[in-house]
Amino acid sequence: MFPVAPWNRFQHSFSHIFSGDYAAGYYRYKWAEVLAADAFSRFEEEGLTSRAVGTALLEQILSRGGSCSPAVLFKSFRGRKPTLTALLRHSGLSQSYDPLSNQE
Repeated sequence: MFPVAPWNRFQHSFSHIFSGDYAAGYYRYKWAEVLAADAFSRFEEEGLTSRAVGTALLEQILSRGGSCSPAVLFKSFRGRKPTLTALLRHSGLSQSYDPLSNQE
């Protein structure tokens, strides 16, 4: 083994996620964040304690389980495909570009 150079710090790099199979798993985590933020934004739009939105979430996603594609369930809840807008906003990042916003 060679000694680690003082300038080489693991916390300064992010390359480990692109080696092996971890990249796909990491993408899955980020996609789940997109879906969660976008779904939550419906509550923000219609009221955080809205019974109607809560019922829609229950009936259109949670109670359906694996009976349907997650994309179909999400679209039934939001009325559209997911966008990055809510995740960018919740993360405090600029919403200057959302590549998913042009999709139906």
